[in-house]
Amino acid sequence: MLVTIKLPAEKVYKVVRTALNTPEELLEQIFHEFNPDSGQKCKEYTNGRGLSTNDFVCLDTQWYQCESTGWKTVTPAFVEEIEKKVRAHPEFSISPWVALDRVMYAQRHAVDPFDL
Repeated sequence: MLVTIKLPAEKVYKVVRTALNTPEELLEQIFHEFNPDSGQKCKEYTNGRGLSTNDFVCLDTQWYQCESTGWKTVTPAFVEEIEKKVRAHPEFSISPWVALDRVMYAQRHAVDPFDL
């Protein structure tokens, strides 16, 4: 199965994994593989920030967003929309992760991300 890990406006990993697990189990496996402190880091992971809340993972054609606990199914259009908002956010030049955090906060609370 093709797995795409997207840290919005920052980095994209593409890996192949055997789909012997349920999607939820595979998502959790990917989460641990792409976190440096998990003890399960995979060879494809390069240094930098790990997969975290608000990042995206695609299993074949289905996208998921990492939440504080668990995963939420999202559309490809939602992933693209968030990526565009992150790139346009004023704090993007400081840190794409901070911009992503601001954009997702605004999304959840129905406020303008540029007011944060």
